[in-house]
Amino acid sequence: MRPDDVGQVAFDWFQAQPGCMLLAVADAQARPVGQLERTSFLLRFGSQYGNAIYARRPVSLTMEPVNLMIEADDDAVEFAERALDLFADELWRGFIIVDQGRYLGVSGMIELLRATTQERTSNARKLRSLADDLRKSNRALERQRRLAEAVIEHIPSLIAVRGQRDGTLRLINRAGAEMMGKLNEKVMRRSAVASRPGDMMQQILRADATLARQPPAMPCDLTFTIPGAMQQRIIRAMQIPIPMPDDDALTLTIAEDVTEVRRATSRIEELALFDVLTGLPNRVQLNNRLISLLDTEVSGAMARPEVALIAIDLDRFKMVNDTFGHDAGDMVLREMAARLRLAVRPEDLSVRIGGDEFAVLVSAPSLATLSEIVAQRLCESMKQPFHIRDKIVHLGGSIGIAIYPHDCQNADELMKHADMAMYDAKANGKGTWRRFSPGMREGLEQRSALEMELRQALARGQLAIHLQPQMDIADRRISGFECLARWTHPDLGQVPPAVFIPLAEDIGLIGELGEWIIQQSCRIGRTLPAGMSIAVNVSAVQFRLPGLVECIQAALADSGLEADRLELEVTESMLIADEAQVMISFNRLKALGVRIALDDFGTGFASFTYLKRYAFDKIKIDRSFVSGLPQDASSRAIVSAVAVLGSQLGAVVTAEGVETDVQYEALERLGCMQVQGYLIGRPSADPYQYLQPPYGQKRMA
Repeated sequence: MRPDDVGQVAFDWFQAQPGCMLLAVADAQARPVGQLERTSFLLRFGSQYGNAIYARRPVSLTMEPVNLMIEADDDAVEFAERALDLFADELWRGFIIVDQGRYLGVSGMIELLRATTQERTSNARKLRSLADDLRKSNRALERQRRLAEAVIEHIPSLIAVRGQRDGTLRLINRAGAEMMGKLNEKVMRRSAVASRPGDMMQQILRADATLARQPPAMPCDLTFTIPGAMQQRIIRAMQIPIPMPDDDALTLTIAEDVTEVRRATSRIEELALFDVLTGLPNRVQLNNRLISLLDTEVSGAMARPEVALIAIDLDRFKMVNDTFGHDAGDMVLREMAARLRLAVRPEDLSVRIGGDEFAVLVSAPSLATLSEIVAQRLCESMKQPFHIRDKIVHLGGSIGIAIYPHDCQNADELMKHADMAMYDAKANGKGTWRRFSPGMREGLEQRSALEMELRQALARGQLAIHLQPQMDIADRRISGFECLARWTHPDLGQVPPAVFIPLAEDIGLIGELGEWIIQQSCRIGRTLPAGMSIAVNVSAVQFRLPGLVECIQAALADSGLEADRLELEVTESMLIADEAQVMISFNRLKALGVRIALDDFGTGFASFTYLKRYAFDKIKIDRSFVSGLPQDASSRAIVSAVAVLGSQLGAVVTAEGVETDVQYEALERLGCMQVQGYLIGRPSADPYQYLQPPYGQKRMA
């Protein structure tokens, strides 16, 4: 056999002769050069040369399956142990590697040893990795367990688990223990119904019975008296059955204390439906009741009930706030609410609308007379004095009545028409009631129009200052003038101060209007003869506004008027306001040199107290005491006493409203020092008519 073809020839011979173990190899001259052993040849033939020809071909095409053949993905350790036991000698020469029966190549013992060593190492690593994974998994499970326990423990609701058969408490969290009376570990192992003695046991039994009737996971509210708290608590609870593999079924109970939530909800509902200050129902309840009454269908021969709305507004309430402060105003409103409750029937609805506005809703088959009776009763109630700490004030109220279906068609019109009637009562003297009539719309529209026009009156030059003379009785000479604002409307003519001054206060214009009056009065006063005083009224509202002292100081500087010629007339109601602040402003004005007069003396509150507290330069006796002179003995006594008191206090005493010579002579005899009124002169834009020769002297009849 020639060496150049020995490979293929030998392979074919061995394949054809399975029993042939050796072949001789000769050169081209047939000289022997060696021999081939079957197994060794096949292994070598299967290496480089064989791998190039037969790689990835099925082994069955080249050789019979042998025990020294191993699949590439077989366990190397297992193959080595089997081969060493059966073919140890042959294994050293090599083994064949296949991949699913397809030839891959030949490997020897060194590679097998290396593979088994790597596999053992890999298996050891796998075992260590598996152990590490198991330890990590156990730690993760433990963390999850602790997390679950911590979460359950800190849930603010009761979480409890009990056995369904024996009721034994298996688990309860901190909130549950506190809710159930701080149960201890011994209690945890006992039946829940036996966990608390006495009343608590009965409560739990009742709760269990109630929850048992509920569908699963359906919450219901239970009332408990918690031990130690001794008060009713509302507990919202539910039960959820938990099936278990060992047939020991459990019951999960979840509960929370909703007492405070219920209280907060009730408080919110109360705030939504009731007035916080007075406790009366509010506008929301009034609207709801009106809708209920007006939308109710009445069948058969029964007539739809009539509904009367009585609108109420306190008179002079703003004065209370301005003079006494808002705390005093709140006291009046609470007192007013109490009077409302006493004045109406139990079935009537008393409501605070807002501010000093109230309402009463009355429903009955025939209502006109009943509503008027209620309104009159309310008027009388509001005429009674209101007590504000140590002071007494008289306010009164204005009332309007509207009746459905006579005066309106719906709830909105009912409320609007009741307000119109109330404003009509206020415009016609206050302290009374009015029933709505269609003509009231015009009056309300006129008031609204008047408000708008008053705001523009200053800019349009419709306001002017008129002066009324004041005369000294001793020498019968004009010594000064009181400045009075006058509004000449282009269409309405003269609008009385009693109309537009309160209107200015209501709409917040009194500050601007008062500042203008002070400025104009100072300028006019500067044009009068030297020594003559100029008096200006300052309302309680204006006195409470910031910057009054600065306004007066600026007006004096701008006009050049001497401060001691300016006289500010204040009422007693103004003095009752924040007395500390009033005293500061009073002293600042006096420091400027401005004179201050107490106006309308005798009609306010605790007059002598303020005569003592404040150093007034003048005391003006109200016209109500002058009108009774000389016949009325009480008027004579009061005027005489005030004249003496003023003299002793160093204050000028001026009588207002003097209209007859008889009154003048009586005042002169009683010791009054100064007079003012129509007898001396009416308010006029031209004060010089009262200063004609003989200069300032009154010509007496």
